[in-house]
Amino acid sequence: MSTGLEPFLVARFVQGLGAASSRIVSQAVMRDLYSGRDQARIGSIVFTFFVVIPALAPLIGQGIVALTGGWRGLFAAYSGLGTLVLAWFLLRQPETLAPRPAPALRPRAGHRRRLGRSCARPWRCAT
Repeated sequence: MSTGLEPFLVARFVQGLGAASSRIVSQAVMRDLYSGRDQARIGSIVFTFFVVIPALAPLIGQGIVALTGGWRGLFAAYSGLGTLVLAWFLLRQPETLAPRPAPALRPRAGHRRRLGRSCARPWRCAT
């Protein structure tokens, strides 16, 4: 329970970050693992979940309130579910972005000339 407005606002901000992260992380993992038609197919399935779940959320919430006996049980259930999903994700989800070597820093010939002298016209040195 919140003891004032400030802790309540901080808790709601954290809750918003958690709610938004599911969409962002799913898109990032999907882009890392799939491309082309496969990415479009998987993306449509993921998008279907993001459309259907909010439509079913009131029904699910009502069921949780009925089982737990009040709105406090709803927050406890969502906190527990969020903790379980986070733990599963941290333990089971490997890194999906393939490692790439860092590009070598090699200035072009034109840049080498410009680095050695000052430019009277800075807009010419910028390219």
